[in-house]
Amino acid sequence: MIKRLALLFTLTFISGFTNAAGMDNSRSPGEHAQPTNFSSATAWREMYFIAITKKKPSEIDLSQELMSGLLSSINARSAIYTGAAIEPQYLINAKGTTAWIAMWAYIASANPELLKSLGQGPGLAWVTPALMNKAFGKHINWPEKMLRSHNLDVKNYKLVAIPFLLPKNGIDLKNMTQSVKAPDGSVEVFGFHEFDENNPEALLVAHEMIARFIKKE
Repeated sequence: MIKRLALLFTLTFISGFTNAAGMDNSRSPGEHAQPTNFSSATAWREMYFIAITKKKPSEIDLSQELMSGLLSSINARSAIYTGAAIEPQYLINAKGTTAWIAMWAYIASANPELLKSLGQGPGLAWVTPALMNKAFGKHINWPEKMLRSHNLDVKNYKLVAIPFLLPKNGIDLKNMTQSVKAPDGSVEVFGFHEFDENNPEALLVAHEMIARFIKKE
Protein backbone atom coordinates (compact mmCIF):
# COMPACT_ATOMS: atom_id res chain seq x y z
CA MET A 1 0.00 0.00 0.00
CA ILE A 2 1.21 3.51 -0.74
CA LYS A 3 2.97 5.43 2.00
CA ARG A 4 0.97 6.83 4.87
CA LEU A 5 1.42 10.23 6.43
CA ALA A 6 -0.10 11.48 9.66
CA LEU A 7 -2.38 14.50 9.51
CA LEU A 8 -0.23 16.98 11.40
CA PHE A 9 -0.99 20.12 9.42
CA THR A 10 -1.75 23.29 11.35
CA LEU A 11 -2.82 25.81 8.72
CA THR A 12 -6.47 26.74 9.02
CA PHE A 13 -7.56 28.83 6.07
CA ILE A 14 -6.82 26.89 2.87
CA SER A 15 -8.50 23.83 1.33
CA GLY A 16 -8.51 21.38 -1.58
CA PHE A 17 -8.01 17.79 -2.65
CA THR A 18 -6.78 15.29 -5.26
CA ASN A 19 -6.38 11.60 -5.81
CA ALA A 20 -3.57 9.48 -4.41
CA ALA A 21 -4.26 6.55 -6.69
CA GLY A 22 -2.91 8.07 -9.87
CA MET A 23 -5.91 10.21 -10.89
CA ASP A 24 -5.52 13.96 -11.37
CA ASN A 25 -8.54 15.95 -10.22
CA SER A 26 -6.91 19.35 -9.79
CA ARG A 27 -9.14 20.79 -12.50
CA SER A 28 -12.73 20.03 -13.36
CA PRO A 29 -13.38 19.49 -17.10
CA GLY A 30 -15.36 22.33 -18.57
CA GLU A 31 -14.95 24.57 -15.53
CA HIS A 32 -16.57 27.96 -16.17
CA ALA A 33 -15.35 31.46 -15.49
CA GLN A 34 -15.45 32.66 -11.89
CA PRO A 35 -19.02 33.31 -10.76
CA THR A 36 -19.95 36.44 -8.88
CA ASN A 37 -22.96 35.20 -6.89
CA PHE A 38 -21.52 32.84 -4.30
CA SER A 39 -24.88 32.88 -2.51
CA SER A 40 -26.02 30.43 -5.19
CA ALA A 41 -25.35 26.71 -4.80
CA THR A 42 -24.32 26.58 -8.46
CA ALA A 43 -21.26 28.69 -7.63
CA TRP A 44 -19.81 25.85 -5.55
CA ARG A 45 -17.94 22.67 -6.46
CA GLU A 46 -19.22 19.58 -4.67
CA MET A 47 -16.12 17.65 -3.65
CA TYR A 48 -15.34 14.63 -1.52
CA PHE A 49 -12.37 12.83 -0.07
CA ILE A 50 -12.38 9.05 -0.46
CA ALA A 51 -11.22 7.22 2.67
CA ILE A 52 -11.36 3.88 4.44
CA THR A 53 -12.11 3.15 8.06
CA LYS A 54 -12.49 0.24 10.45
CA LYS A 55 -14.81 2.27 12.64
CA LYS A 56 -18.53 2.73 12.39
CA PRO A 57 -18.78 5.77 10.08
CA SER A 58 -21.32 7.53 12.30
CA GLU A 59 -18.76 7.47 15.13
CA ILE A 60 -16.12 9.34 13.13
CA ASP A 61 -15.72 12.93 14.28
CA LEU A 62 -12.69 14.44 12.60
CA SER A 63 -11.64 17.75 14.13
CA GLN A 64 -11.76 21.15 12.47
CA GLU A 65 -7.99 21.48 12.86
CA LEU A 66 -7.35 18.12 11.25
CA MET A 67 -9.69 18.76 8.33
CA SER A 68 -8.45 22.30 7.71
CA GLY A 69 -4.92 20.94 7.66
CA LEU A 70 -5.85 18.30 5.12
CA LEU A 71 -7.54 20.92 2.97
CA SER A 72 -4.59 23.28 3.24
CA SER A 73 -2.27 20.59 1.92
CA ILE A 74 -3.98 20.67 -1.45
CA ASN A 75 -4.07 24.43 -1.95
CA ALA A 76 -7.73 25.40 -1.78
CA ARG A 77 -8.30 28.66 0.03
CA SER A 78 -11.96 28.52 1.02
CA ALA A 79 -14.35 25.70 1.83
CA ILE A 80 -17.51 24.58 3.50
CA TYR A 81 -16.32 21.48 5.29
CA THR A 82 -17.13 18.82 7.87
CA GLY A 83 -15.48 16.07 9.88
CA ALA A 84 -18.21 13.55 9.07
CA ALA A 85 -17.46 10.42 7.04
CA ILE A 86 -20.43 8.99 5.14
CA GLU A 87 -20.65 5.71 3.26
CA PRO A 88 -21.22 6.46 -0.45
CA GLN A 89 -24.61 4.78 -0.58
CA TYR A 90 -25.92 7.22 2.05
CA LEU A 91 -24.82 10.50 0.47
CA ILE A 92 -28.35 11.17 -0.80
CA ASN A 93 -31.02 11.14 1.90
CA ALA A 94 -34.69 10.13 1.85
CA LYS A 95 -35.73 13.56 0.57
CA GLY A 96 -33.32 13.32 -2.36
CA THR A 97 -31.01 15.95 -0.86
CA THR A 98 -27.29 15.40 -1.31
CA ALA A 99 -24.80 15.91 1.49
CA TRP A 100 -23.37 18.91 -0.38
CA ILE A 101 -26.67 20.71 -0.81
CA ALA A 102 -27.39 20.08 2.86
CA MET A 103 -24.07 21.64 3.86
CA TRP A 104 -24.54 24.63 1.56
CA ALA A 105 -28.13 25.14 2.78
CA TYR A 106 -27.01 25.08 6.41
CA ILE A 107 -24.49 27.89 5.86
CA ALA A 108 -26.89 29.79 3.58
CA SER A 109 -29.50 29.71 6.33
CA ALA A 110 -27.18 30.42 9.28
CA ASN A 111 -24.99 33.10 7.70
CA PRO A 112 -25.67 33.96 4.04
CA GLU A 113 -23.09 36.75 4.06
CA LEU A 114 -20.42 34.17 4.88
CA LEU A 115 -20.97 32.54 1.49
CA LYS A 116 -19.96 35.76 -0.26
CA SER A 117 -16.80 36.20 1.79
CA LEU A 118 -15.87 32.55 1.28
CA GLY A 119 -16.20 33.02 -2.46
CA GLN A 120 -13.56 35.74 -2.33
CA GLY A 121 -11.53 33.78 0.23
CA PRO A 122 -9.69 32.77 2.19
CA GLY A 123 -11.93 31.21 4.85
CA LEU A 124 -13.64 28.10 6.14
CA ALA A 125 -17.19 27.34 7.26
CA TRP A 126 -17.71 24.30 9.51
CA VAL A 127 -20.69 21.95 9.50
CA THR A 128 -20.61 19.65 12.54
CA PRO A 129 -20.39 15.87 12.05
CA ALA A 130 -23.36 15.47 14.40
CA LEU A 131 -25.56 17.47 12.06
CA MET A 132 -24.44 15.48 9.01
CA ASN A 133 -24.83 12.11 10.74
CA LYS A 134 -28.35 13.04 11.78
CA ALA A 135 -29.35 13.74 8.16
CA PHE A 136 -27.36 10.99 6.43
CA GLY A 137 -26.44 7.39 7.13
CA LYS A 138 -29.75 5.55 7.24
CA HIS A 139 -31.51 5.87 3.88
CA ILE A 140 -30.30 4.57 0.51
CA ASN A 141 -31.64 6.59 -2.40
CA TRP A 142 -29.66 4.93 -5.20
CA PRO A 143 -31.43 2.58 -7.66
CA GLU A 144 -30.85 -0.91 -6.29
CA LYS A 145 -29.63 -2.25 -9.64
CA MET A 146 -27.09 0.56 -9.99
CA LEU A 147 -25.74 0.08 -6.48
CA ARG A 148 -25.41 -3.68 -6.94
CA SER A 149 -23.37 -3.20 -10.10
CA HIS A 150 -20.47 -1.65 -8.15
CA ASN A 151 -18.42 -3.65 -5.67
CA LEU A 152 -17.63 -1.33 -2.78
CA ASP A 153 -16.62 -4.05 -0.33
CA VAL A 154 -13.13 -4.04 1.18
CA LYS A 155 -12.37 -6.74 3.74
CA ASN A 156 -12.32 -5.39 7.31
CA TYR A 157 -12.88 -1.82 6.09
CA LYS A 158 -15.65 0.52 5.02
CA LEU A 159 -15.33 2.99 2.18
CA VAL A 160 -16.42 6.49 3.18
CA ALA A 161 -16.68 9.92 1.62
CA ILE A 162 -15.86 13.13 3.48
CA PRO A 163 -17.84 15.84 1.63
CA PHE A 164 -16.80 19.46 1.24
CA LEU A 165 -17.56 22.38 -1.07
CA LEU A 166 -15.19 24.75 -2.81
CA PRO A 167 -16.10 28.03 -4.51
CA LYS A 168 -15.67 28.06 -8.27
CA ASN A 169 -13.03 30.77 -8.04
CA GLY A 170 -10.41 29.34 -10.36
CA ILE A 171 -7.96 28.25 -7.66
CA ASP A 172 -5.94 25.22 -8.80
CA LEU A 173 -5.88 22.26 -6.45
CA LYS A 174 -2.69 20.44 -5.58
CA ASN A 175 -2.51 16.70 -6.17
CA MET A 176 -1.96 14.27 -3.34
CA THR A 177 0.83 11.81 -4.05
CA GLN A 178 0.45 9.77 -0.86
CA SER A 179 -2.39 8.54 1.24
CA VAL A 180 -2.95 10.39 4.51
CA LYS A 181 -3.83 8.72 7.78
CA ALA A 182 -5.47 10.48 10.72
CA PRO A 183 -3.32 10.48 13.88
CA ASP A 184 -5.90 8.39 15.76
CA GLY A 185 -6.03 5.86 12.92
CA SER A 186 -9.75 6.41 12.39
CA VAL A 187 -9.51 7.04 8.64
CA GLU A 188 -7.01 6.86 5.81
CA VAL A 189 -7.62 9.23 2.90
CA PHE A 190 -6.68 8.18 -0.63
CA GLY A 191 -7.81 11.07 -2.79
CA PHE A 192 -10.64 13.33 -3.86
CA HIS A 193 -13.18 13.74 -6.63
CA GLU A 194 -15.90 16.15 -7.68
CA PHE A 195 -19.50 15.02 -7.47
CA ASP A 196 -21.42 15.48 -10.73
CA GLU A 197 -25.17 15.78 -10.27
CA ASN A 198 -25.60 14.98 -13.96
CA ASN A 199 -23.65 11.75 -13.54
CA PRO A 200 -24.03 10.66 -9.90
CA GLU A 201 -23.00 7.09 -10.70
CA ALA A 202 -19.44 8.37 -11.23
CA LEU A 203 -19.24 8.64 -7.43
CA LEU A 204 -19.84 4.90 -7.11
CA VAL A 205 -17.30 4.23 -9.85
CA ALA A 206 -14.69 6.33 -8.05
CA HIS A 207 -15.18 4.41 -4.81
CA GLU A 208 -15.08 1.09 -6.65
CA MET A 209 -11.76 2.06 -8.23
CA ILE A 210 -10.30 2.81 -4.80
CA ALA A 211 -11.60 -0.54 -3.52
CA ARG A 212 -9.85 -2.31 -6.41
CA PHE A 213 -6.68 -0.32 -5.81
CA ILE A 214 -6.58 -1.25 -2.13
CA LYS A 215 -7.20 -4.94 -2.86
CA LYS A 216 -4.46 -4.95 -5.50
CA GLU A 217 -1.90 -3.24 -3.29
